[in-house]
Amino acid sequence: MYECVRCGKRTTAKELSKLPRARCICGYAVFTKSAPVTERRLRAV
Repeated sequence: MYECVRCGKRTTAKELSKLPRARCICGYAVFTKSAPVTERRLRAV
């Protein structure tokens, strides 16, 4: 998943590869790669 820096819209790599230029719908061309949300379990002390 990639996230637009300006508006925060999330897109996949497939959607970005379909476009001739990697730009968001807001017109901004800077994306960050967002990590998936994971669940962490901690052992009680």
